[in-house]
Amino acid sequence: MTATAGIPVVAPVEEPAVDPAPAAASTRHRPSRDWAPPVAVLAAVGAVSLVPWVVYLGATLPADYTTTDWVGTWQGLDAALAVVLAVTALSTWRRWPSAALWACAAGVLMLADAWFDLSISTEGSDRVWSVVCACVEVPVALLVVRHGHRELRRLLRRVTPDVQNPSDVP
Repeated sequence: MTATAGIPVVAPVEEPAVDPAPAAASTRHRPSRDWAPPVAVLAAVGAVSLVPWVVYLGATLPADYTTTDWVGTWQGLDAALAVVLAVTALSTWRRWPSAALWACAAGVLMLADAWFDLSISTEGSDRVWSVVCACVEVPVALLVVRHGHRELRRLLRRVTPDVQNPSDVP
């Protein structure tokens, strides 16, 4: 330290050289996986337990079945689909983080709707109409799910900006 005109001068302290790569890797934000094991276990148990259930249903369900609220069932499914598509549009337009979830839910409901339309349609014009609708509904459902996946990736990049490689994001 030297003094000039009564003001002490302090020499700068040199920092030791640090490789930035390990520091960046150690400070990289990683999502918490505390929730993963219970959800993974529940999903695995559900998947395994559904196999015998599906076999049981195939062996015991009647070939024909009459329901008491056919109209309400279809109105409920289509009303739910309309609401979820509307919320998907709104959340996407406003760039809400929930847009990814709504889009995936909309796509799944559209696929379920197409499946039920095809599986319960009768011969003739009913079957033709179901096939035509499925030819529109299935590709749109896949596009909506793809949109949900893109929105999720966008959200993850916003939350974890240090992820440089887009293939690192699911």
